[in-house]
Amino acid sequence: MVMMSKFVGSNRDQRFLLPPGLRDWIPEDDLAHFVLEAVERVGMERFKVNERGTADNGYANGDEIETLSGRDIEALVATGAQGGKRQYDFRPPKAEKPPKEPKAEWLIAMKAKLESDEGRKKYRLRKQTVEPVFGIIKNVLNFRRFSLRGLAKVQGEWELLALAYNCKRLHRLQGALAG
Repeated sequence: MVMMSKFVGSNRDQRFLLPPGLRDWIPEDDLAHFVLEAVERVGMERFKVNERGTADNGYANGDEIETLSGRDIEALVATGAQGGKRQYDFRPPKAEKPPKEPKAEWLIAMKAKLESDEGRKKYRLRKQTVEPVFGIIKNVLNFRRFSLRGLAKVQGEWELLALAYNCKRLHRLQGALAG
């Protein structure tokens, strides 16, 4: 499965949450590759690298979890639907079904990690970092689906969306710093 091959953890202190992956979206002979290579030569030890990433259960993949842990990145991936009960539900109750128990060893370990107090606390941060971005993209920028077809066109559309989000965020941050 290749679902998490481009998994990027989130860092609560970073200003932009949607950096587009330029290498995938620009031609090989573009000048931007020179800039990217120059940045790589600077050395990442000067910058903080994410130590943890969270994801929904749709991204649960044992091989990807193993790859991330090999890079010293803690992955917290939901193993099934979380919660499942509405705060106010006036519908007649359905017959209770026992939840599906994970069978793979890594899923069992992930479930135990997420059920711990520390795991719940870390996964809960997702609501403060990643989820608001999707809400802003859907409700403020009114983006719910891609208009174009083809990988290159969709990547270009995503790059424009990320640029719009980052400009909006930068404008808001500058206003906060000035005010």
